[in-house]
Amino acid sequence: MPRPSLFELTMLCCVVGVVQLIVAVRFSLRTLFVGGNEAPDAEFSATVFVPCAGDSRALAENAASLLDQDFAGRLRFVFVTPAKQDPAFGVLRAVVGDREDACVLASELVPTRSSGKITDLLFALESDRFDSGAWVFADCDQRFRIDWLRRLCAPIADASAEVATAATYFAPSAPSAGALLRSVWMTWGLPYFEWANNVTGQSFAISPKAFRDAEVSAVWSHSLYEDLALTRIARSRGLRVRFVHGAMPYEIGSARFGETLALFNKWMTAYRLFEPRVWWMGLLLTAFKLYAAFRAAAGGSLELAAALVAADAAALLATTAALEASFYPRLGSVAAALARTAAASAAVPALWLLLFVNYFASLRRTIDWGPYRYEVRGVEDVRVEKR
Repeated sequence: MPRPSLFELTMLCCVVGVVQLIVAVRFSLRTLFVGGNEAPDAEFSATVFVPCAGDSRALAENAASLLDQDFAGRLRFVFVTPAKQDPAFGVLRAVVGDREDACVLASELVPTRSSGKITDLLFALESDRFDSGAWVFADCDQRFRIDWLRRLCAPIADASAEVATAATYFAPSAPSAGALLRSVWMTWGLPYFEWANNVTGQSFAISPKAFRDAEVSAVWSHSLYEDLALTRIARSRGLRVRFVHGAMPYEIGSARFGETLALFNKWMTAYRLFEPRVWWMGLLLTAFKLYAAFRAAAGGSLELAAALVAADAAALLATTAALEASFYPRLGSVAAALARTAAASAAVPALWLLLFVNYFASLRRTIDWGPYRYEVRGVEDVRVEKR
């Protein structure tokens, strides 16, 4: 097979760069300017299920932001932990206090065919039968805006979608390689995630009727990831999924490089096993960029190599700037926002190399998550063992 000439390679790079920029700008404009649906009225109710585990310094503040929602209708918050001995149980009990609209459960269950998170969620669904117009699922390691819940539930309330979802924006709390790469990796994927109508477990709402009709509980009972499983169900059943930009939670945090790499490996392995088309597309695209940059540099065309990096940097710049503007001033000063935006754009070459190595690190069938090791034998065939 003949090698493409530098001119042909330049044309291919231009096409890739333009497509990426279109997707990023589309996401950025929606983040900044597209309003949400009308807020649900006082007759609409929701139950929020929140799985929590482990000791997190930010857990109390995150849970408090979750409970402080501007929502006109009836609400029920159900926090669930693996056991009463789990550190999160005591923290959540202190935050919830004597509120009548919230409770803290402990499943005391050991997962056998699904993840610990799904095991706890299914326990909570069976334990709490509050009559609701929407069932909402959210992670506890993020902060929620006061209008998060009403924005997320709006597409369910007006029946414009059966599933509504919003992903988290991670902003580094201090300069570090691990935190920066985690932020860049997550931010880079957000426009494609929204474009593909994926469901994210970070926060999503679903009509209880759609949940029951699609037999989601039965699928979850032998699944590893509730969001990837629900995405597959939505595609096969024709359920409408809406990404709600105005409902995105956020996290201001730090991360060591090893933690970030382990997190990437887990996610990449998950996508290779459960979303292989997405995994292959990402791998081929990353390999193409590295090959094009190497060929350009080896052929003396440093301008092409620089332009290839600049194309990715421009896409990241557009996405990061829109997110920083959307969350300002919750994430800090203008100077901090500008610094994070500039750092994200400058991290493109490191991101390429990290992604390429990470793809090969994901060539396995086991995933370590919390205290368990999961062996994935099939999309709905998971074996669990204690680590």
